[in-house]
Amino acid sequence: MKLLCGRRRLAWPVMIALFAVLSVAPEAAGQVELTARGATLRLGGQIDLHATGASTDAPDMFSIRRAWLIVDITHDEFLSGRFITDMVTATVFDANVRFAFHPGFALSFGRFKRSFDLFELESISDYLFLERSGRVPGYSACTGIGSICSYTSLTQRLLLVNRDTGLRADGRIGPFGYTASLTNGTRFGATDDNDGKSTATRAWVQVSEGLQIGMNAAYKDYVDPSGRTRYATVWGPDFGFGAYQGGLLVQAGVLTGDNWLSLSGGPGGASEPGRFVTGQLQVSIHLPTDLRRIEGVAPMLRVSVTDPDGNVDDDGGILLTPGIAAYLRGKTRITLNLDRYAPSTGSSVWAFRLGTLLHF
Repeated sequence: MKLLCGRRRLAWPVMIALFAVLSVAPEAAGQVELTARGATLRLGGQIDLHATGASTDAPDMFSIRRAWLIVDITHDEFLSGRFITDMVTATVFDANVRFAFHPGFALSFGRFKRSFDLFELESISDYLFLERSGRVPGYSACTGIGSICSYTSLTQRLLLVNRDTGLRADGRIGPFGYTASLTNGTRFGATDDNDGKSTATRAWVQVSEGLQIGMNAAYKDYVDPSGRTRYATVWGPDFGFGAYQGGLLVQAGVLTGDNWLSLSGGPGGASEPGRFVTGQLQVSIHLPTDLRRIEGVAPMLRVSVTDPDGNVDDDGGILLTPGIAAYLRGKTRITLNLDRYAPSTGSSVWAFRLGTLLHF
């Protein structure tokens, strides 16, 4: 195994030592609430440390994946806001103000996550898998998007998810809920590059306690190779049953739409984008323990199947991610994942990941 050999090595003793040190770490302090200028501030955050090794020529490495400070600001039931910054890169992730006119209608302005996809809208403090896309460092072969062909590789690189700047509406009436956003449609932190805007919507019904069925739709603006502003459509259902740290959790989603990054230009203008189809299933189960330092363990499995362009043969693949998480206190945990990607043609590649999340 490359992870154990050669001059670029992540030694097993180092990783085992890291696991042992964190296993005896004291419980993180609870979130702090302050009052300032008529508002209540709730302070929290998380620190994510990763160790990664891959079967490709990419270097094995330790990394600070996140070091977030989260500030939730509440004036009253009508006016609130959120600010999230990464203390390592000084990057602002969230900065928005929310006006709650009614339980069925609230309006936010600023930077936030686009209103699309169950897997992406889940908080990273809950989401069990260390990399949402399952990317393998050093591998980039998926039609249009590069990286691997997985559900989240497509949604992220086609700019259907992740953070953007604009307006967002959300609300819930009885078992029905929704979130809808109107944003620039650019990469995170970039200024708008055309006169179009992107829309995204996720609506759901809470069928019963723990059972939710949703539908996603997006209308994404982009500039084609001829310089024209055009729009890609993407839609698909999702499903969720259970809860994190609540026993069995099953989540599934299917999406189809325009892979606008697959366009090729020419003297006569741009071609039509290919249509992609992708589906993903995630299953985990939280099992409480009687151990002194570990409150529970959660085995997990993810399967993602993707065809990035229906006009191209044998360009898809399957991502398989087994793993296990050990919960130390609350959401603080240590996770092991193996992301194994099998393309339609060619040899499989994989990435081994060990990650810690300190939640406070």
